[in-house]
Amino acid sequence: MLMEKARSGANWEMLSWVLSNVANMNPYRTREFSPSEFNPLTKQRPVEIPKVPVSVLKTVFIDGKVPECVR
Repeated sequence: MLMEKARSGANWEMLSWVLSNVANMNPYRTREFSPSEFNPLTKQRPVEIPKVPVSVLKTVFIDGKVPECVR
């Protein structure tokens, strides 16, 4: 059982490297991907989304500016 789990982890590690390289070759990508994003066995931290007031929408879409709280 222990060897099977280790083998599965090693296989996912190799596959996640391949998947991240394929994703990073995409010319339309918006950011760089890491192998840990494709490996379901790694523990990922939840992404914190900043809370901003609704007035930010006016600043972005009407005024065409990037607000300071987003930078």
